[in-house]
Amino acid sequence: MRGAKYSLLVLLCVINVSAHAAFVGTDLSTLKKIKAHEDGTFKGSNLAAGGTLNTGNTGSLQLTANGLLQYTYHQWIHSISLNYQREQNRDDGLKANHLFLQGQSLYNLDKKQFLFTQLNYTQDKFDGYNYIVNLSAGYGRNIDMPKNMLFSWMAGPGINQYQDVNNVQVTRPSIEGAINYVWDIRSDLQFSENLESIATTANIRTISTTGLTTKLTDDFNLELMFQAIDDDHPPAGKVGFNTITSVQLSYQI
Repeated sequence: MRGAKYSLLVLLCVINVSAHAAFVGTDLSTLKKIKAHEDGTFKGSNLAAGGTLNTGNTGSLQLTANGLLQYTYHQWIHSISLNYQREQNRDDGLKANHLFLQGQSLYNLDKKQFLFTQLNYTQDKFDGYNYIVNLSAGYGRNIDMPKNMLFSWMAGPGINQYQDVNNVQVTRPSIEGAINYVWDIRSDLQFSENLESIATTANIRTISTTGLTTKLTDDFNLELMFQAIDDDHPPAGKVGFNTITSVQLSYQI
């Protein structure tokens, strides 16, 4: 059994580094509790692979793979998350890669308050962008909840840059806000909701990611994720509302 687990882990690593695919608007693997674990641990890290169904600008069915590397040390939580997606449009045969890469550092001031800095990069030509980069920093707070729940919010200013498919590049200030809710329904079943919004003078991009995770074994989970992305001023010729539905098998490191 141990040999099979390591074989799957190696397979998922190969998918992440070599698949001709790319990431979605927001990482689908980072809906984890924002709280410190014991020092010097990678607890919370995972690798996952599965299938994805898109609606909106992209009417397509494809495979996806993603991963999260999270490291906790004293008051710090550092994380790097990746999500690759390879898709082919069913209507005209168009193929495209989606890429999402994010780095984040949290510093816990105490049990309730934390500071954060975050950099994310999105490549999404189906939605009309060559890339979107957003750098932000700010303050967050954990709200008192029952022991099997966690609710937190975070907000702060940033800098946003994007380039559309016509190679027009724009840089502008931004404001980012997010809320994160996790409910451990049972020891083997977890519900999560992450709502994030990045506002600039030209556009407000809001991303809702809903997840349901069930534990299969000590190391493997089955995850159902639904993501809705809304741009109030999308690029010309593109619709503003898109969805991504994903079912994936994840390996907990």
